[in-house]
Amino acid sequence: MKKILSIFAAVIIIAVVACKSKPAVVTGEQLMPDMKLTDSVELIYFKQPENQRWYTYLPLTDKGFIDALVNDVSGPVQEETKCPKDGKIYCFKNGQVFNTIFFGYPDDKCNFLRYIKNGVVYHFPLSATVKKKLNEYKQLAKEPVASDSTEQSEN
Repeated sequence: MKKILSIFAAVIIIAVVACKSKPAVVTGEQLMPDMKLTDSVELIYFKQPENQRWYTYLPLTDKGFIDALVNDVSGPVQEETKCPKDGKIYCFKNGQVFNTIFFGYPDDKCNFLRYIKNGVVYHFPLSATVKKKLNEYKQLAKEPVASDSTEQSEN
């Protein structure tokens, strides 16, 4: 009886240690299920990595691109990537921004998407599909145009 009890205790200890050493996989779908409700985006391309002051932008409703983007940020969270940000994507649902995703793709080793939720930064891999579309859309992005404040005050 002692031998059976000892074996049972050893199995329980091994099971507990194994469960504690294997962290649960966190996915973007669990973190932000509303991403699938994205109906439009605005792409912001920084003229210099990490410098958000000068940029070009492009609003989009391309469902194919949005679906691919949502797919990328719905998968498993990856380890942090120490790469510069090339831009950000404002995600809209019903006309309101509800998430901002930063992206970078300066070289083949440094491709990422990331967003912040509750003060924690979550990183995701950037698919070849989304990277290709980001490159294509960058050519169409425009610089913002400043409004003339004298025209507004005269009206």
